[in-house]
Amino acid sequence: MTDGAADLFGRHERVAFQLSGGRDSVAALHVLRRCLPRMTVYFTDSGDVWPETLVVLHMLEQRFGFRAVRIQSDAPGWRARHGDPTDVLPVCATPLGQMVSGCPTRLCTRYECCWNNLMLPMHQRMLADGITCIVRGVRHGDYQTHPVRSGQEDGGIQAYYPIWDWDEPQVDAYLEEHALPRAPWYEQGARHGSDCLTCTAWWDDGRQAYMRRHHPQAWQALRVRLSAIRQALAGDLALLEEQLASRG
Repeated sequence: MTDGAADLFGRHERVAFQLSGGRDSVAALHVLRRCLPRMTVYFTDSGDVWPETLVVLHMLEQRFGFRAVRIQSDAPGWRARHGDPTDVLPVCATPLGQMVSGCPTRLCTRYECCWNNLMLPMHQRMLADGITCIVRGVRHGDYQTHPVRSGQEDGGIQAYYPIWDWDEPQVDAYLEEHALPRAPWYEQGARHGSDCLTCTAWWDDGRQAYMRRHHPQAWQALRVRLSAIRQALAGDLALLEEQLASRG
């Protein structure tokens, strides 16, 4: 047990490990494998989860003898009501924008979709179960800024990230050394995992090549939805270019 984990379990009785099935999450779980009897492992199933992620989850459950608590959401149903997520949101495709533009495609930001289908259901379950400490496989290099850093508290719940100081090569080497399961898309250039197979956002995650090869039907359906996003964006992008090109 690491010094941080010893302090953690000395102060918290209800500790949650939030498992996503990505490589960082798997590495962090293994680092704290001896603490599993003192943690509850949670997994959010978005209703659009990758089959490969479920395989990783099953392998971890079998190897380490735990049963993850499944939190079920319905990302496809939510998207049908609120719109597909996008990394660039055209004003014409917002609910109010549709009322005046006639745009047939409703869209939302990627964080709005993730919050409602992944983060919020998990957070609500943490509160319902009285969790006072959350463990995640978060690394400091994941994002430019972190809303909650390792060791900090937010709303009375402390965060702990056991691989906070690791870099990506360290994670890969650790998984190899301990023969830990890893989703296959990393070997084909994906930079991080995806919680939803048919997500129309997170254009920078690098999953497209893997998806085209291994989930061709889902990829073709996704292309149709991505094309609708491109069409909704076209008018606003043309106006932006016009603004930038104007001289006066």
